[in-house]
Amino acid sequence: MIRQSLGSLAIVLLLGYGCSDNAPDSKSETQPPATAETKPASAGDTQTPTSAPGFAQAAAVGDLYEVESSRLAMMKAGAAEVRQFAEMMIADHTATTEQLKQIASTTTPAIALPMQPDARHQNMLNELMMLEGANFDRRYVAQQTEAHREAIMLMEGFAERGDQQDLKQFAAATAPKIRMHLQMVEQLGQQQR
Repeated sequence: MIRQSLGSLAIVLLLGYGCSDNAPDSKSETQPPATAETKPASAGDTQTPTSAPGFAQAAAVGDLYEVESSRLAMMKAGAAEVRQFAEMMIADHTATTEQLKQIASTTTPAIALPMQPDARHQNMLNELMMLEGANFDRRYVAQQTEAHREAIMLMEGFAERGDQQDLKQFAAATAPKIRMHLQMVEQLGQQQR
């Protein structure tokens, strides 16, 4: 049963990544190699990117993770509240991804956004794939708490110190919604205790 569920999940993820027009090796958008200016922030980073490419790529990776982990939650979560939160994450982070894509495409030069999670976020997704029910819920909520704390630092840091005005405005407008998400997921965590 578990093997069958994991096989189905793998197919869904492959369809989502590999068979779409947005596949990582799609000719429409290419990824520049990561440099100090474009490398997305990670949990170990002490400062957020101040360059437009670095910020946009870090924000896109965060949104990819939020959407994919929440899709997993829709299939694997045990608690209705977790599924409701996941549904909101899919809607909200899909919307911010679309806004980010539009801004990134109009910058000069245009910023290519990642089409798949980085290794760290993929490992987090892999961890969630192995869990179900209450165990899934606990780990998903813990990951969401960490991801939203990182996203707040990213958005607020770029809004304050970023080098591109449209992205600074995007970051400033997005930060309050991410704070709201963080408060909600922290409440879910308290309910799990």
